[in-house]
Amino acid sequence: MLPYLTELTKQFTKYALVDVAKMDSTHAIRMYELIMQWESVGRREISIDELREWFQLQDKYPSIKDFKLRVLDPAIAQINEHSPIMVGWTQKKTGRKIT
Repeated sequence: MLPYLTELTKQFTKYALVDVAKMDSTHAIRMYELIMQWESVGRREISIDELREWFQLQDKYPSIKDFKLRVLDPAIAQINEHSPIMVGWTQKKTGRKIT
């Protein structure tokens, strides 16, 4: 049991609760956690399919336009407004599909 407990002190995501206290979107809070996992790197690429899975939205917002309007843009706006980090994003295409 001791090896499992010692791993908990090494590999975890750490952030100030004050940063997310004012966020009212669960998507913004989860995205902030995902971003803070890679804070030391300074950059992270996440696919749309991964985001949908992590936000548990596989069947909701099938159109990328709706997903951006209702999930991505509000979450990023809240992160930029209520936390000390600034988040930006760009679209990448694989063929004709935004990934």
